[in-house]
Amino acid sequence: MYTGTLINDLMNAVETTEKRIPQNMRSQEDKLDYWDTVAQREIAHMELAFSEVA
Repeated sequence: MYTGTLINDLMNAVETTEKRIPQNMRSQEDKLDYWDTVAQREIAHMELAFSEVA
């Protein structure tokens, strides 16, 4: 049954989620730095593997 609190409930849900985001997520720049490091390691491993085959 509709109780007239839908907007307030949605606002509370958004506020709760916004409070959790900074604790659970790193900044976009930190994520990019991490994946850049991972990619560089993978490239180094592939280059080593290819040099052993050749």
